[in-house]
Amino acid sequence: MVESQRKINGSISTEQRYYILSFEPDVQRFAEGVRNHWSIENQLHWVIDVGFSEDASQACQGYAIKRGAPQS
Repeated sequence: MVESQRKINGSISTEQRYYILSFEPDVQRFAEGVRNHWSIENQLHWVIDVGFSEDASQACQGYAIKRGAPQS
């Protein structure tokens, strides 16, 4: 388990994340793996948000085409 805290505009939030390991518990190796995972996650989300302007997409605001049975 990893417990993390972040502070945004003076408000602190705490989160616990659980991981399943395929190796013997080793704190140093585990911590490096978690940091590497979130480093990659954050870099990819930056590219999607900034590079592809995902945050500005109107599809997220209810304007996307709805899939399903055609209406008659």
